[in-house]
Amino acid sequence: MTSLLAFFKLLRPLNLFLSVLSVLVSASILHYWNGAVILKTAVTMAALNAAANAFNDYRDFESDKINRADRPLPSGSLSRKSALIIAILLFLCGIILSTFINFPSFVIVTLISTPLMMLYSIRLKGTPLIGNLVVAAILGLAF
Repeated sequence: MTSLLAFFKLLRPLNLFLSVLSVLVSASILHYWNGAVILKTAVTMAALNAAANAFNDYRDFESDKINRADRPLPSGSLSRKSALIIAILLFLCGIILSTFINFPSFVIVTLISTPLMMLYSIRLKGTPLIGNLVVAAILGLAF
């Protein structure tokens, strides 16, 4: 697998599409048609989702060697260090992009969403109910 394809697979394009779709659905439900804000929000959500996916793969390396050997990290197509760098850069992009939406978005992304995404991958992924509640809270923040 080429590095570009491995990078693409690491970010999980279907998940990114769904995060952008959630922004569009939210805008539609709210009858909010400010295209610039919708675009900024969609790009921010995609960056944060991609960061969380990369960070999750970085954290799940050992279990993925057994359960998901085809993923970019356990297959050797991409290094763990590369995945961590990608995750950090995308988290920073999401935080910076959120400043272009509005201050409350920046606060939510910086103080709630990003820490929860990291906490989920580090500690809560295998925790029944609490892990699910954290994922639901993160997804709910999109709305």
